[in-house]
Amino acid sequence: MRSVIQTLVEYSTGCAGLASVAIIARFTGFALWYSCTMRIIAITSQKGGTGKTTTTRTMGAALADKGRNVLLIDNDPQASLTVSCGIDAPDRNIASVYSGAAGFPDVVHKVSDNLYLIPSDIALSQTEIDIVSRSYREEILTRVLQRLDGPDYVLIDCAPSLGLLTVNALRASNEIIIPARPEYLGLRAMSILIKSLRKLQIDMMHDMNIVGILPTFYNSRILHHAEVIAAWRKANLPVFETRIPQSIRASESSITGQSIIDYAPDNPVSAAYLELAEVIDG
Repeated sequence: MRSVIQTLVEYSTGCAGLASVAIIARFTGFALWYSCTMRIIAITSQKGGTGKTTTTRTMGAALADKGRNVLLIDNDPQASLTVSCGIDAPDRNIASVYSGAAGFPDVVHKVSDNLYLIPSDIALSQTEIDIVSRSYREEILTRVLQRLDGPDYVLIDCAPSLGLLTVNALRASNEIIIPARPEYLGLRAMSILIKSLRKLQIDMMHDMNIVGILPTFYNSRILHHAEVIAAWRKANLPVFETRIPQSIRASESSITGQSIIDYAPDNPVSAAYLELAEVIDG
């Protein structure tokens, strides 16, 4: 496990050798071309219920509040990120991008100042099946993002699996954040995920930097939460110092289409994600 993580975190996230090719297209303040300064971060986990969508939504809002231009991509057929942004299921969405029926300018939605969304829909489940026979099927999202400039950050909310959609997201990203509940049952799943990421990295010959495991639903009064985090560190896994506590207000905010930062600014979850944004933005 130690060698796996050391290998992953030592890789560069640079983009040398990729040309900046400008094209004539603009949408909602974004120009389309490739940018070496744009950070593309996949928020992924093989387990559901770890807070991937909340992390994507809230971290995006926190970075936008700092004046960063942020594009969120809902890469999950469950479309939870789309719902949490208050966007009704649109006819054109990320499935249209994968199929080639639309480009980003056709499907982008403004969520708030500096914050934009490429929504999803249940149709993405069928799209994942349809693209299996496509050439370069693991690089569809990469090729689209290589023409994108304007955002400082692209945050991709991944499905809780390592299917073709998630592989596309990982291939397109240069950084990975893994939200995880600090529970004993998740220890083996984390080990499997790290091994899977290493194999993907080798197979795709692609640099992926695990920025860190983000402990979510954390309760300082539960001893085994601290023990699991200690076990991650003992295995030399990169773990954020930030702990995201559990709060019903986070679930409530999703229903309103607001981030918890706007819905409950004094909530400890809001404070934790604002701290995380400071760490990420450095």
